[in-house]
Amino acid sequence: MELTNKDTKMVQGISILAMACLHVFSQNYQGLFSPVLFINSIPLSFYFAQLCDFCVMGFAFCSGYAHMTLFESDPHFYRNRLISLLKLFCSFWLIALVFSVVSLISGHGEFMPGSLKRLLGNLSLISLNYNGAWWYMYAYTTLVLLSPLILKTVKRFSPAIVLICGFILYFAAYYLRFEVETENWFLLRLGPTGTTLFEYLIGAVFAKACIFSNLYKYWQAIPKLWRIVLSLVVFVIMLLAHTLILRSLFVAPFTGIVIITLFHFWKKPAFIRNAATFMGTHSTNIWLTHMFFYLVLFKDLVYVARYPLLIYAFMILLTVIVSFLLRLIEKPVHQGIDKLFAR
Repeated sequence: MELTNKDTKMVQGISILAMACLHVFSQNYQGLFSPVLFINSIPLSFYFAQLCDFCVMGFAFCSGYAHMTLFESDPHFYRNRLISLLKLFCSFWLIALVFSVVSLISGHGEFMPGSLKRLLGNLSLISLNYNGAWWYMYAYTTLVLLSPLILKTVKRFSPAIVLICGFILYFAAYYLRFEVETENWFLLRLGPTGTTLFEYLIGAVFAKACIFSNLYKYWQAIPKLWRIVLSLVVFVIMLLAHTLILRSLFVAPFTGIVIITLFHFWKKPAFIRNAATFMGTHSTNIWLTHMFFYLVLFKDLVYVARYPLLIYAFMILLTVIVSFLLRLIEKPVHQGIDKLFAR
């Protein structure tokens, strides 16, 4: 019952769907869009947005899980991770350059690309001020570069020790990220990278200890009807509590692992599997571009659809179309990288 490549792609798919929901509907809706359903005078869309803050955890978990699996089976693990990282950077650079051109055409050239220094700062990750969602680039890059050391540590120590130490680091990094006001370049990156590290470690530990397989034995022992009831009850409790009781990103790794586990254990119909896999295939491009359509460059564009479901559908449609267009250029570039580094 461990994650396969397709399972990981599906988790990435629901994670990018969650990211779009979080970013679009965690805004103050007044004067922006028209919610239809409310609970306790709060739009239902906001409840879902809060629960969707597990999105980054989903990506980091998948990376940690996949890296741990490959680390134990691929003799060229680090070399292949660096090649994959280069492909990611090529996609990132392409998106930055394409949207710089779009920005110039739309009359926002002073923002993007702005000066040459500003452009190079973003391309090099030194100063990411075009798109707020791009912070994960330096966090993920750091984890990839340090992955052999991190994964050797996970293999050496027990899962409990790794997770306890990871949580302590997470607590400190979370405090640094959200509570400490600083202009220090290093500290500004240490906080987000530290919180992401814990989520990456959870994935690595799940792979090492085969936790999904062990949990699934207990899951199968529960009658099917009660599994459905339990899943719904847990989901509703998290949905309500995350907004009404604990409205904090701090719990994202914990709600995230519950959502990922329930999603993995759920016997999904074919159209759900296909849709999640499809979104996972486009998840990188959607992550790197979606913020342009609601916050920067085309500010509030998706909100012209007015109602939450229509806004959400419009956002997904826009970003998927853009991703298809980007992939026309990315595919030959990635193929060229594979040929360049072919053994």
